[in-house]
Amino acid sequence: ASQSGLEPLDKAESEKLFAGESWKRPFLPGEEQMVIIKLDSSNGTSSTYSIKLTREAPWFVNAHYEGLINSIATWISRILIYSSAPNFLAISKMTQFMDLTLRIPNPPRVYREFVDGVKGFSFDFS
Repeated sequence: ASQSGLEPLDKAESEKLFAGESWKRPFLPGEEQMVIIKLDSSNGTSSTYSIKLTREAPWFVNAHYEGLINSIATWISRILIYSSAPNFLAISKMTQFMDLTLRIPNPPRVYREFVDGVKGFSFDFS
């Protein structure tokens, strides 16, 4: 692995790249990567180029801050839920209902993952 965190291209990938085909790598909003390109010439000299690629994005959708903002929002909501018994009971009932809806055939994967993540608020101890 290179210092940039990206693996160097293998021979097939580099031949594809130099044959005029495009090489693609998806970037998250705000992500930065350093690509190091080493060119070897036939006379034995070589040159190394470092290229910094950045996908520009506003700070609030930046991949680095997105997880932080989600964590803060989760903890604030937990504090609000636990601060009041009626809130806790309402959330518990809602998550139990969501758990029941998973018994419907073929629920969306994202919905299943979400419900699995909030099962801790349920009174279902099975």
